[in-house]
Amino acid sequence: MANRFFHIILILIAVLYLSPSSAQVGFKAGVGISDIVFMKDGQTPYLGYEVDYFTHRLPKLSYHFGAFTAFSIGKKFEFQPELLFVFAGLDYSMNFDYGKTIYRLNISYLQVPLLFKFKTKPEKTKHFTIMAGPYASVKLSATKIMEIDGNREEEKMTNVRNGDFGIAAGIAMEFDMSKGILVVDFRMTYSLINMMNHLEGYVPKYNGPDIDRAKNVNLALTIGYRFINLWSKKTG
Repeated sequence: MANRFFHIILILIAVLYLSPSSAQVGFKAGVGISDIVFMKDGQTPYLGYEVDYFTHRLPKLSYHFGAFTAFSIGKKFEFQPELLFVFAGLDYSMNFDYGKTIYRLNISYLQVPLLFKFKTKPEKTKHFTIMAGPYASVKLSATKIMEIDGNREEEKMTNVRNGDFGIAAGIAMEFDMSKGILVVDFRMTYSLINMMNHLEGYVPKYNGPDIDRAKNVNLALTIGYRFINLWSKKTG
């Protein structure tokens, strides 16, 4: 995990350095909630029969951080590619009479959203924007954590697929500052493909074509800062 984190930092530095001087470069970080939506046969084919004893109540706390650039397309439109480290998953933890039982699935991704933004009043120092676009993710790790009566077990979830693809959409407020733009955005991401396979040995019921799905869903609040002239000294 340490090596992967080091590689993420190198990629971020490369993206920022190779961005053209016309691009506005920024950094962002945020928190949110994440979950995995299971369809048709539910979560058992993907997580195992032990989850039948749990009741899914609340989503999992998630966070992300990374870098982004912005390219103007006319006065009101922008293209904003991002490179984010995303920590997501699900949480089935519950409180019983005898104590708390922990059941979590922690998944980390390197995610690349490609967002198209519409600015309502770009001439104002404070303006509202709408954004939407696809994203692609590469899995960095996936671990199941289960703790019952103080006995903790951790297991790699090899059935989580190595990649995910979906759509991101949201809204943002941008505040013009002296040397950049402060950005506060709220977004949702949702998988368009199956992000998990059935566990090995699971025999699905035959009810026609295989349409089982497990999809990531995430709501996040992000704060970022976009530098207007970050490379001014470099480009001379």
